Amino acid sequence: MKTKQMRKIYNFFAAKDFKYQPCAARSFGENLVVCVCNRTYCDNIEPIGDIQKGETIQYLSDQTGKRLVRSKLSPEAKSRGINVFYQGCDFSTREYSYAETPGDFALASFNLTEEDFLYKIPFIVQAQLLSGNKTRFFASPWSAPGWMKTNGRMKGGGRLRGDEDGPYYKAWANYFIRFFGEYHRNGVDFWGMTIQNEPEAGLDPNWGWQAMYFNARMERNFVKNLLGPALKSRSYTKNIKLMINDDQRITLPEWADTVLNDTEAAKYVSGIAIHWYTDKIKPASVLTTTHDRHPNHFILGTEACTGYLPGEHKPLLGNWTRAEEYLTDIIEDLSNWVVGWTDWNLCLDMKGGPNWVGNFVDAPVIVDAAKQEYYKQPMWYAMAHIRYAIYFTAKGGELPKGKK
Repeated sequence: MKTKQMRKIYNFFAAKDFKYQPCAARSFGENLVVCVCNRTYCDNIEPIGDIQKGETIQYLSDQTGKRLVRSKLSPEAKSRGINVFYQGCDFSTREYSYAETPGDFALASFNLTEEDFLYKIPFIVQAQLLSGNKTRFFASPWSAPGWMKTNGRMKGGGRLRGDEDGPYYKAWANYFIRFFGEYHRNGVDFWGMTIQNEPEAGLDPNWGWQAMYFNARMERNFVKNLLGPALKSRSYTKNIKLMINDDQRITLPEWADTVLNDTEAAKYVSGIAIHWYTDKIKPASVLTTTHDRHPNHFILGTEACTGYLPGEHKPLLGNWTRAEEYLTDIIEDLSNWVVGWTDWNLCLDMKGGPNWVGNFVDAPVIVDAAKQEYYKQPMWYAMAHIRYAIYFTAKGGELPKGKK
């Protein structure tokens, strides 16, 4: 798709039959345009689901922050799904867990942190109030506490210590239950969860941030023997949608086959989670193959971003090429049985953070805290275009003739 076509998409939204406030455009160079929002003004075209992290709230003034949250989560924003990483990940400001005491298999020291109480829980509660409890939250872990891992630290690759039916695996299964239980006691329940973020990254002992290794066989056994039964044993976790894989599409269909061909494991699993970072290596048709083999399990895109490649680790304000990448990938996924597509970060700062290891990337919204304003990028409007088309056609409408 060429830049001119992306501009046509933008102009399509600017048609007079839409009741909206127009973009306050600002140029950052040739063909680099964003829409500026601040405490008094913002255009009001809505996007589809992506990730919002608690830390971002601290960048915004009360009025600017409320405007951003409303634009994302008001009842008019018809489709929304938000990933809540529990404990820390690279987009935290530090490396931390909920149970830091070595050997605490009973998890007596388990506690939520200030990140949960100051940012995540208040945001989730606010999001549900704004959306009429229609926002779906799913949780993902990056690593167990360091004392549970073979490398002794959350950062870097490693696996859980000991045998797969031993105390470390049992404690890790109970860790999930404790997390969901603490959030439940604070008024937050989750729609879904993944078992492990990018489990194959845990093979690399020098991985730059939190990671932990599972292969498909290990994940199958963990679900079948420990995690699945534990989730079904609690009222606040028994209906959570459990998703396997949470890694690149190059793992498919083999990963799904290994887990879901075991009926005792499959009965606990609702879906298959995928990331987009190697989509150019393996065609989207593998998603259809996976669906055809496992039609009773949905496929959900759970992470995507631009600016992640070497030499690109930063936002590019107003960049249309990155919007084209989003649009192309979303269309490919949705055309191959994927039921949703999740952006990694709804908003980041001007550097592409916060990120405690400097793994900066781009986002649909970039916040300039010094100026108390934020910039809605072309990526935002690419997602908005898809969201509009899905919602409009689902209501029985037809897209305008000749429009692609």
